[in-house]
Amino acid sequence: MTDKNWKDLEATGWKVNWYDDIDRGKRDKDDYLRNELALTATREGLMLYAAIDEWEKITGLNRIDTECTCCGQNHDFVEYGDNGKEVCSFWGMP
Repeated sequence: MTDKNWKDLEATGWKVNWYDDIDRGKRDKDDYLRNELALTATREGLMLYAAIDEWEKITGLNRIDTECTCCGQNHDFVEYGDNGKEVCSFWGMP
């Protein structure tokens, strides 16, 4: 995703996990090569598919893009319950 995508998500209430906030030891060489600012973002207060719809509207990207042009990775989404356990997920494959 572009720098603008991450900043737009954050501006609309998403918690972006910036690389400065992440243990740099967890980054792989592809992350460095893509020069990404962030790895993940979290949206609280929405069910999974509502959050995905919002993500698409904000970023202009498509949830089912595989080998996406922005980073080569599928876009994956996970909903967690109040107990921190996975409730459901959407893996960016058609």
